[in-house]
Amino acid sequence: MKSLSFTRKRLLLTRVNAKPFHFTLGLDSNDALKSTKINVYSAPEWNNIKGYLTEKGYFALQKNKDSSKIMYEIWRDCVFQNEEFKAKYFALLPFFFEDTYTRYAKKKFILEMNLLPDTKYLHFVCALPSGITEFIEPLTDVIPIPAEDFRLKHIVLRSRPADFIDADMFYINRKSSVIFCFDKQGTWNKEGVNHEVLNIKNSLEEPNWFDYIKLDTYWH
Repeated sequence: MKSLSFTRKRLLLTRVNAKPFHFTLGLDSNDALKSTKINVYSAPEWNNIKGYLTEKGYFALQKNKDSSKIMYEIWRDCVFQNEEFKAKYFALLPFFFEDTYTRYAKKKFILEMNLLPDTKYLHFVCALPSGITEFIEPLTDVIPIPAEDFRLKHIVLRSRPADFIDADMFYINRKSSVIFCFDKQGTWNKEGVNHEVLNIKNSLEEPNWFDYIKLDTYWH
């Protein structure tokens, strides 16, 4: 991961893309999530969004596969009641639609990122067209990329990053090629940022990154 030794300030609400709401966690997620959770990053509106969704019972409904309609309505109301996030959400629509129809342009707009130091995973919360999803990634699979690499991954540049997305803070899963994007005004928590597990010497082995990159598709 990019050196994190200091803090960086760095739908159309439609049913077309509505999908069942669920946690997209890996097979070993139960063990991974037993780890202590330390916040690393929070988007500016995340506390308000989380508070609203908690009050409306959104997260409890995630366990019920038949609750997608209710959850969609809660998410719609959440977006429209938060004026600052509503503007950002609509600005993210090109990202959302591009992900739906483009093979190599998968991106996630991160609302919260947490470190699970005991199991060396990163826990993410991201916004989707129809709601919120959570997932975890092994720490060693998440690496920084410059804005130039982001552009190479989007050779046609159908959608450029919105102005509020931090072009200095792109990360990618080196195996799946999913790109993680952050808000310029997001908060980077010093406790998480400075944690020894995130020290580049302890967490990443750069010479091995390219052992896993899909060379036949990486430059498309």
